[in-house]
Amino acid sequence: MATRYWLLLALCLASCASGYPLLAVPPPPDPTQSAEIVWIRPRGFVGAAATSTLRLDGLDIYELGPGEHLAVRVAPGPHVIGSTGYRYASLVPYRPTVTMQAQPGGHYYFEVGLTDLTPLPEADGRAAQARTQAGRLRLRQ
Repeated sequence: MATRYWLLLALCLASCASGYPLLAVPPPPDPTQSAEIVWIRPRGFVGAAATSTLRLDGLDIYELGPGEHLAVRVAPGPHVIGSTGYRYASLVPYRPTVTMQAQPGGHYYFEVGLTDLTPLPEADGRAAQARTQAGRLRLRQ
């Protein structure tokens, strides 16, 4: 009986969530003037079996798994970014958002937690991004 329990536990942990695109995002009109927004979800035991829905300007664009990041090029200007998670054992979704002003050539990093969306300094964001795998976003042609 104990062997079955450990086998089931191993299968559950091996099947941790991975990310996938939800929506094709249009590329910025002028890529040379674009900014980059990066959502980063560190790997952790809590929430390892769930994805977080990423939002850009009101649209759900990606399901981000633990240990992944997603980088999106955007036009300069105001943007509202967000994510959806769940408060620990609750089924009530938590939807933190951040309103930001993207500057041409800017790089903006955000750590996605179960209950928050935290802006990171660029050096910390680059380091966190290097520790995670890149998600693949679909771009509209």
